[in-house]
Order: sequence, then structure tokens, then C-alpha cells
Amino acid sequence: MSAKVILTVTSGSLKDQQFEFSDRTICLIGRARDCHLRLPNDKYHLNREG
Repeated sequence: MSAKVILTVTSGSLKDQQFEFSDRTICLIGRARDCHLRLPNDKYHLNREG
């Protein structure tokens, strides 16, 4: 039995969307256009504190 990774979005505009990876890979998560999983890039999803 081969292993797999499933990322499930729990809130926001992508809520309940799943991303499944069954082969060895690199998954870029972020706001850039070349990311595999793109996060929203608006004022409601940015944190400028820190």
C-alpha cells in the first residue's frame, strides 16, 4: 500500500477543497502565481502584524 498526503482546506474561499499527492513531489503553497496551491491575496487574508 502506497502512502499519500491529502491537504484539506478548512476555511476561506477554498474551503473543503482537497489536494492529494500520491507520488513524491514538491508542493509550493503561497500567493505567487507559480504556487501549486494559491492562497488568497486580498486585505482579508493578509497579516501585516508581527
